[in-house]
Amino acid sequence: MAACDPMPFNGVTQQVRDCFQQNAVNQGVSWEGTNTSGQFSKSQSGVTVTTDYTYNPQTGVFTLTIADKPWFLSCDFLYGKMHEGLEACGGPTLFDILGIART
Repeated sequence: MAACDPMPFNGVTQQVRDCFQQNAVNQGVSWEGTNTSGQFSKSQSGVTVTTDYTYNPQTGVFTLTIADKPWFLSCDFLYGKMHEGLEACGGPTLFDILGIART
């Protein structure tokens, strides 16, 4: 099992963070912690991914750190899936994260 470097997501409102959590729980994710810090994990077919989180509602920074994952799932793939979940809740888009202006 391996860990990944932290991935901060900027521009995450309380509503987006709450939606992300609710959607995750609805998909079978085990979520433990407070509004500002904790851990969530998902086990499926004998594979478990565990992620630590911190959230600062004043700055809108939601930092996810994959603490444990199998070797065959890349950090980029997993963080990409988490970003999709945030974006589905109205969170920052890939354009926002990369600082690219939309035309």
